[in-house]
Amino acid sequence: MTPIQIIFLVVIAAIVIKTAQKYRSSAISIREMFLWIFFWLLVGVLILFPDATQAVANLVGIGRGVCLIVYLALIALFLGMFYIVLRLEQLERDITKIVRRLALKE
Repeated sequence: MTPIQIIFLVVIAAIVIKTAQKYRSSAISIREMFLWIFFWLLVGVLILFPDATQAVANLVGIGRGVCLIVYLALIALFLGMFYIVLRLEQLERDITKIVRRLALKE
């Protein structure tokens, strides 16, 4: 195991602990906690076994494992951004409805 792998695994362990603390303080739901812990454990496995990404990349026709990780990360980021924009637009509509109701009452 290389020093950078050890550093990354320690950071991941700290993130998992912090995620559990967020759940205990009711900042996130149990579903969110499990989702984030699953994600970070998967990242930990990929750090421990970096050749696994190369094997999967070869199966899907991508040259290098790191390229596969970058492609998947970009897709995940854009998908997350899409859902955030949708949620923001819904919140704006909800606020507009509330403000209109309050304005009509006065």
